[in-house]
Amino acid sequence: MSFRKIIDGKDLTVYDSVQDSDVTNLQTTLDSKAPLNPAVNAKTANYALTADDRGEFITCDGTFTITIPAATFSAGDRVDFVNIGTGVITFLGSGVTISSIDSAVTIDTQYAGATLFFTSSTAAILIGRLA
Repeated sequence: MSFRKIIDGKDLTVYDSVQDSDVTNLQTTLDSKAPLNPAVNAKTANYALTADDRGEFITCDGTFTITIPAATFSAGDRVDFVNIGTGVITFLGSGVTISSIDSAVTIDTQYAGATLFFTSSTAAILIGRLA
């Protein structure tokens, strides 16, 4: 990538050209920060979230618990869920405080969904169709 620096009271960087590799690297960085096409993962039994679940969409089928371990996510991270079956999905913080309306921590209706939005590595807000 070539560039020039113009000084006229302020520093200003102007890019004369951008290489294809620069665009690819930028796109890879952007995709890792804000994936537009999240992975879809199916869960049918008790499951503990991992850092790899960040930004993903999890389908749940059955009655089981999703455990949220501490120090796995950072402020601004999120994980989306939908109950595709008729079971009850329960969210349990393990070193993570889960806040939600009326302290609800279950999805008990088929096709209802929820999002875990992390405000820190030890706190998350659960929003959605909760019971």
